[in-house]
Amino acid sequence: MPAAESNIARLEAKLGTNWPAIRKAQLDTASLQHNLTSDDLQSSPDTSVVVFGSIARKEVTSGSDLDWILLVDARLFQSTSSRSGK
Repeated sequence: MPAAESNIARLEAKLGTNWPAIRKAQLDTASLQHNLTSDDLQSSPDTSVVVFGSIARKEVTSGSDLDWILLVDARLFQSTSSRSGK
């Protein structure tokens, strides 16, 4: 059981309530994360794809999209421009 889910379960027990939508969002997030393989997120050793938003918060719903950013190692461009004489 993930730590966040454990915290939710403890809070539910303490308050005597149940939040099925939060539990479903956590399960949907886990499923989506499982389907996103490292091959999907790694295009080369000089880049990284960072996923954020509802996936990172473990709040995926049917209306969620995939928020991501591509990080590129600046040294890649420096070595390319120095080889081309720029």
